[in-house]
Amino acid sequence: MVDTPAYLSLKLAQASKTGKHAAGRITYRILTDPKRDQLYLTLVSNEGGGWFSTEIVPFARVEAVAEAINDPSAPLLSKQLRQAFISRSANNAGFLAAVLRAEGLLAPSPEAAHQHVMSGDWSQWKQAMLSAAGEAYVPFAKAGAPEAEPSKQGKPTSKRKGRTPAPDVGDSAVADDERTDAVEADDESVA
Repeated sequence: MVDTPAYLSLKLAQASKTGKHAAGRITYRILTDPKRDQLYLTLVSNEGGGWFSTEIVPFARVEAVAEAINDPSAPLLSKQLRQAFISRSANNAGFLAAVLRAEGLLAPSPEAAHQHVMSGDWSQWKQAMLSAAGEAYVPFAKAGAPEAEPSKQGKPTSKRKGRTPAPDVGDSAVADDERTDAVEADDESVA
């Protein structure tokens, strides 16, 4: 008997961080349920440091944040995307903004490059993703479980003395209650 996978992975890709002092890229997956009714996003790994969560976020939560903006030309701050997550990792929202930029759903604001504006056709993007070929994907069973495919990224490094380096990809969810390694004026500086 073959179990139905919890998710299908539609895309594994990388996004450049958007913060002015940020280095490296975020690896992420776009997932769907086996019925292809909904989309989900999950952060997989982070080059360059900073805690994040591997939480599987329903894309409907991201859309709800976008729909709450009355003026589509108004700038969107990464911190507004915190609402899409349950976990409290400080970098989640900025990393999600980087993913949305990579997918063409957000663009840099003309007034401030660290802010975002809505772009692209979200509905068309969703349909294209839902019709993409997918492969079975089983999320981590527990922190420390290896990703379905080996990660090519190295371990993130800590910026504080006396602190152990950030864990491998599978352990990143352990850091949900931790705060970012970077001291930031706003959440845009780490994304």
